[in-house]
Amino acid sequence: SGGHQQDNPRFAEGTLKYGLPAGWTVYGGAWIAERYRAFNLGMGKNMGWLGAVSLDVTRANARLPDESRHDGQSYRFLYNKSLTETGTNIQLIGYRYST
Repeated sequence: SGGHQQDNPRFAEGTLKYGLPAGWTVYGGAWIAERYRAFNLGMGKNMGWLGAVSLDVTRANARLPDESRHDGQSYRFLYNKSLTETGTNIQLIGYRYST
């Protein structure tokens, strides 16, 4: 077992969402631990009967037990459509990861 491994690591997580006029929402969040940090920022749009779309970016960095540092980011596109009359929910999600 590594010298930095913990059975119960401490972390904090928080999110904030804010509704804007015309069906827009902005949102963001953070995940923070001793050796890991990630931050997220995005925007979504409710398009009524057409569904909803959102786009966000997450940036993360980690320090491993060997003290090496690793950074990365992801981009996410989400389309969601609820068909209430049939109880069906359709989601299309696209991710792009880079390091």
